[in-house]
Amino acid sequence: PRQPGYTRAFQDSIAFYRPLPNDQTHLTIICRIDLNDSHGEGGSMPMWLYVKTIGTTATRSILNLQRELQRRRQHQTESGSTTK
Repeated sequence: PRQPGYTRAFQDSIAFYRPLPNDQTHLTIICRIDLNDSHGEGGSMPMWLYVKTIGTTATRSILNLQRELQRRRQHQTESGSTTK
């Protein structure tokens, strides 16, 4: 239910991959955070919390993705796999 000072947040993301020479890939990630509460059914997140944490949350998400990609690459290298 709606509560004063709170809003609902929605997040969408999409990724585009482009092969590069030397077995590399260019990765573009587009993320969208939407605080639109046009239907009046928000109430999940106080605005002050969103403002204080969105930059940190986005940064940690990208760092986690980078770490996972590096882990998988290392695993492929160690196992001799050429599967993409």
